[in-house]
Amino acid sequence: MDSSLERATKLRKLRDLRQNTPHASKAAVAGLLNNVSKSGLPELTSANNIREANRQLLEECDAYGPLFKEVSFKCKDGSTLQLHVLNLLTFLFQAFCAGGAFYDLIKTFADAEEAAGLILYSDEICPCNPLASVASRKLWILSAAIKEMGVALCNENSWVTLFVCRSSLVSQSEGHMAQVMRVLLEGIFDRNFAEVQALGILLKSPAKDALEPYCRLRLKFQCSVQDGAAMKCSYSMKGDAGTRFCVLCANAFSRRDNEDDLSEVSKFLNVSDLRLTTNQELLDSWKRLMVKMIE
Repeated sequence: MDSSLERATKLRKLRDLRQNTPHASKAAVAGLLNNVSKSGLPELTSANNIREANRQLLEECDAYGPLFKEVSFKCKDGSTLQLHVLNLLTFLFQAFCAGGAFYDLIKTFADAEEAAGLILYSDEICPCNPLASVASRKLWILSAAIKEMGVALCNENSWVTLFVCRSSLVSQSEGHMAQVMRVLLEGIFDRNFAEVQALGILLKSPAKDALEPYCRLRLKFQCSVQDGAAMKCSYSMKGDAGTRFCVLCANAFSRRDNEDDLSEVSKFLNVSDLRLTTNQELLDSWKRLMVKMIE
């Protein structure tokens, strides 16, 4: 009888602990209590102390420069805008060193002869109520992933967020998202820190992998994933409203005087019918536009 009363008292004490503290899952509370029983209670326990510990960890992440970099963006009125971006190279180093699923994933294609393909995804999102009458909190985000991740790209946790900013601020910068993508790509492939495409970056394996303490990861820019609106802002093109609605397809066009006029609209059923634009052709077209603008 005494043992049952003692157990009931212990259970009541555990229940009171959950009710008198901010909500956490049963697994989280159990893991925290087990850690305290093994390692003891930390000397610093306040929320500010936890926040300070997190900041200290971020400051220690500096393998290829600081984890968060403050970058200057040129604005249309001639001023500069200071925004923070994530250093992808430092993030990859720290995530690989920490082990876990991210380490297991990168390990499958690290040290390969071919450079891994970097994918950039940009989009404008609305984190507030999507049914609101006025969407006043729109954000531009830019994330990165690696093509060799394969089916893991379907998991949003495989994408690393590099840039988040209010749309009202991005619209003030010259070139809109074009400048953002340029700055981020220049930061990733900056030769002052590493020759990312030719030599790669050195990744440190977690302590459990003593046989291969280091590996090398080389990256090249593979492609960008965007919808029509994001492509329009990133490449300064008219998009669906223009005659050339696809910047990649050289022989796909649409020109009509009204919605019912379909006489001058290219129609293709097979991808083989399309003529894809080369990088040089695209660069030459921008040069022609620049000359016309100067004239």
